[in-house]
Amino acid sequence: VLSDVRETNPEIISANSSLLQTYEDMPIAWSNYSPNISISSSVERAVTDDKYDQSSTRSDTFSNTLSLTQDLLNMQHNEQFRQAKLKIEKQEATSRSVVQRVLLSAITAYLDVLKKHNIVLLHENNLKVLGSHMESVRTQHRCSSR
Repeated sequence: VLSDVRETNPEIISANSSLLQTYEDMPIAWSNYSPNISISSSVERAVTDDKYDQSSTRSDTFSNTLSLTQDLLNMQHNEQFRQAKLKIEKQEATSRSVVQRVLLSAITAYLDVLKKHNIVLLHENNLKVLGSHMESVRTQHRCSSR
């Protein structure tokens, strides 16, 4: 019964969904520690015409740049990572709390049903006992009236 509650209760499903969504923040925080790579390329072309010499020159310049940077210590990234970790811990605690509350409610309701069922059985048994007492009193009354 409790496993069914865990799998079908909308509050638990919502809490677990929020937890999974929060877990996705951690890779984003980790990515801040990855190196940054940038590539740039440029082409320059210069054409010069000289009217007096009746000559022209042309020059082409190509340049490619590959840049790789890695932060050794960036307190902002450390703070983002710490916040993501704390957010996950908070959501895990919230999810546990929701599961505990819902399961406690389910157990309480189940035990209430069992209690009320047992009370009904006791009342039925009391009716049988009272019926047999009444029958014995009637029998005694009939015997004493004779």
